[in-house]
Amino acid sequence: MAFVKLDTGILDSTLWVDKDAREIFITGLLMALPKTYDDHVQEIEIQDTKYTGYSVPAGDYGFIAAASVGIIRRAGVDRERGIKAIERLASPEVDSRSPDFDGRRMIRVDGGFLVLNFQKYRDKDHTAAARARRYRERKRNAVTQRSNTVTPPRVTQAEAEAYTEADINRGAWDLYEIHRRELKAKKLTDRGRRMAQKKLASLSADGQMTVVELSIANGWVGLFPEKLKSNGSHKETFDDKLARLDNKAGLS
Repeated sequence: MAFVKLDTGILDSTLWVDKDAREIFITGLLMALPKTYDDHVQEIEIQDTKYTGYSVPAGDYGFIAAASVGIIRRAGVDRERGIKAIERLASPEVDSRSPDFDGRRMIRVDGGFLVLNFQKYRDKDHTAAARARRYRERKRNAVTQRSNTVTPPRVTQAEAEAYTEADINRGAWDLYEIHRRELKAKKLTDRGRRMAQKKLASLSADGQMTVVELSIANGWVGLFPEKLKSNGSHKETFDDKLARLDNKAGLS
């Protein structure tokens, strides 16, 4: 069974004061299942079969295999008000806190609806940083206690994974995943993703971005932080790298 976290920040959003839209959206979150699209997905009008001309890029979304009336019935909202609420959820919102999808929250697609920020809700974990600190503290304690033949404290899998997730520069990581898709590289497995993020976790946010930019500039599929560490004087940015290559090719 799928699950999704509900960010308490929703209390401060424009959605919270829109009761019908709020009920529809939360119901949609609970009905949605994770789904990955390898190509753009076209939006369909709420009360028609025509395409609106808007599309969302390839990526991970929450797919609701239901018509609008099915979601409305589950939400316990009047049908006419529910349709209008879904139309608001599918419309751009200038005042939205999130610039993603121009403030849209749900769109109708072939076969049902997409919850656009579904994966962001699932990935959000406000306790990860605290778990990561506990994990690092336990590691330090384990080294000290080992000399006294004291059994090191056990670390749960969630805490071990939080160690990599807590310190990841999400902007750098998203850029890396886009780069891999552009290279048409094999999709990362869960294990491969954790291993790649672990490589970045030991670096600062700027360092992570530099490593990603280095891979993009050289057309590498993987991440190689050791190449950054092997050259302590390396401060060349991605733009600098492109400029140097252009000069070398006589293009500037």
